[in-house]
Amino acid sequence: MFRSKIELFIKWVIYATFFVPLLVFPGSYIFPFIVPKIVFFRSLVEIMLGAYCLLLIINWREYVPKNNYLNLALLLFIFSFGVSTFAGTDAYHSFWDNHERMLGLFTLLHYTAFYFVAQSVFKDWKDWKWASRIFMLGGFLVMFIGWLQTQNPQLLLNNGSDRVASTLGNPIYVGGYGLFLTCLALLLISREKDVMWKWFYGIVGFFGFMGIFWSGTRGALLGLAVGAAYAVIVYVVVLKKYPKIRFGLLGLAILSLIGISLLYSFRQTAFVTNLPGIGRAVNTSLSGIEDSPRWIAWQIAWQSFKEKPLFGWGPNNYFYAFNAHYNPYSLDFGYGETWFDNAHNIIMNTLAVQGAFGLLTYLVMYGAAIVVLVRAYRAQKVDFHFVAIGGAFLVAHFVSVVTVFEDPTSYIYLMFWFALITVICHSRESGNLGIVNKTKDVVVAVIHPDKKISAGSISSVAFVFAIIIFIFNIQPARANQMALDAIRALSKDPVLGISV
Repeated sequence: MFRSKIELFIKWVIYATFFVPLLVFPGSYIFPFIVPKIVFFRSLVEIMLGAYCLLLIINWREYVPKNNYLNLALLLFIFSFGVSTFAGTDAYHSFWDNHERMLGLFTLLHYTAFYFVAQSVFKDWKDWKWASRIFMLGGFLVMFIGWLQTQNPQLLLNNGSDRVASTLGNPIYVGGYGLFLTCLALLLISREKDVMWKWFYGIVGFFGFMGIFWSGTRGALLGLAVGAAYAVIVYVVVLKKYPKIRFGLLGLAILSLIGISLLYSFRQTAFVTNLPGIGRAVNTSLSGIEDSPRWIAWQIAWQSFKEKPLFGWGPNNYFYAFNAHYNPYSLDFGYGETWFDNAHNIIMNTLAVQGAFGLLTYLVMYGAAIVVLVRAYRAQKVDFHFVAIGGAFLVAHFVSVVTVFEDPTSYIYLMFWFALITVICHSRESGNLGIVNKTKDVVVAVIHPDKKISAGSISSVAFVFAIIIFIFNIQPARANQMALDAIRALSKDPVLGISV
């Protein structure tokens, strides 16, 4: 069947996106950890979008996204992003962003498309299980390279740092990715019967878990702790018929708190200080936070929000707000702290660049996902593991970005997680997760016949998206490379460099 071949093609393109985080080309691009990832990801999404358009032509009713809380919440957030883009200080910059981040509206639309296409072709737990396995393979490679950096800190431009950046270019990104892999591994283990696959999930989950510590990212560690607390609370609430398990979980939580207290009490000892990630986290002083560059950035974000409270200064325009409300005290921390293009706090930054409306839609997106999980559990479409672990990752991720921001890789796995929740929680085949649906509702499936698609339609769609890829991805990549060539030429011969 022709449409099944298109579906399979789209699935393989989606699988390819799971390896985008591995892309880094030192010496080929300015910002080699960002530009290749975004260029390739957008190109892959545009390829799958072209194929998805063919599916819509063949059978619109089957493949068009359905109305549900999470779909609407995500669209509302993107709508807010778009409104703030054109109502902000610099619409051009908000739409495209620069090559250091490349997370303007244009790119965010691609992540949104990725979300909707994924939920249209991955229709049941079997599809998502295989997609998750392939995603975990890509994630394992990223974390394995991170482990290699613990052995050789100079590897892949890590410059001798004791915090690993792997192929992502920033330890913060590695910590967030580790959170995702840990939660995904736990979710898959809870549903897997095959011992070999459980070993695979366990190994990848272990590397993801250790990646959080290798990265030394305090936000990710805090997210891990809060996410684990959320999961424990869910298990304690839903496992009322299993008092031994409930008391065991509570005991584990108490032991964890005691362990954290001991680490904090002995935080200045050599043993604790040298623990990867933990030493840095427990030696963080909250008393001095008001005397730090980030506190200044947060204050400026708040002042900027009060100036433009509804729609903000526009996405990626925080540096305009930072300059407008510049605090000279920043210079005391060095010249590098006098430039901020992000408030390094997802809440404060969103308030500044998207206003109250933007922050509300961002929070609604997470809230909708939690609501969908709870409703699905009550309808017996998912088990308590799915609710606990599915929600734990959302909580952990949200907490982790409170002190940082989203990145090219985090948007991939966040949209993947949202799409997974959407499909599984709205699936009529509750048995996919081993749930016995006790409801007596009778659902009558309505089959919509496929339409024939001409070779001309296929050629037209392919031509249009090929042009889009060339103009919006290949050309910017070439421009980036030419700019790097010019910089190199200038450093060797200023006169020749100007001509380049």
